Amino acid sequence: MQCSKHPDTETQLSCARCEKAICPKCLVHAPVGIRCRDCAPARPARTRRGIGILGGAVVVILVIVVGASLASGSSNSGSDDSAGYFDGYYDFEGVVTVNEVIDPFVLENADERPSEGRRFVAFDVTIENSEDAGGPHYVNSYLFKLTDSENFAYERSLATTEPTLAEELELAPGEKTRGWVMFEVEKGSDVKSLEYWTADVVLPGPDESSASSR
Repeated sequence: MQCSKHPDTETQLSCARCEKAICPKCLVHAPVGIRCRDCAPARPARTRRGIGILGGAVVVILVIVVGASLASGSSNSGSDDSAGYFDGYYDFEGVVTVNEVIDPFVLENADERPSEGRRFVAFDVTIENSEDAGGPHYVNSYLFKLTDSENFAYERSLATTEPTLAEELELAPGEKTRGWVMFEVEKGSDVKSLEYWTADVVLPGPDESSASSR
């Protein structure tokens, strides 16, 4: 079937709410499943301590949905073309580099503050799709997951700074993009690790991190 917003794009995905056909370029990650932009929540709930693992659960649910969709598409179409298309999106074969970490990060806009007992941590990252990748990669900041020293997991915060990491940007093999991603982390916890989909991200050492206001 064809994406409702991109008629030239074959897809096996559909909105979990209205069941409209959508492709990776226009899907939005919701707390449960994936949705089209019309049905997506206006402001996703921020991760709270004790339920931070929800960010990882969304990824697991997405894998299950995509796996079921691909299996259905193979049995109905008898062609591997659509499966190859989605492999290029979901199997990231590139490198993610952290150029700078600002912890804590203080926004100049006084109206944008972290929740009580939390702080902002900002990462300047570069995402590069491998030259040997089997297809394009569509950048999505919700594929980032931060884990703190207490093993709580966080998805990226809605608050950010310029230049923000591009969303839904198609990276052809060999192409890369750069921008900031922000997280809202417990004040008493240290940053333990940062992941992007299937790629582990190497964090700069303590001497390479900085504290700043923007």
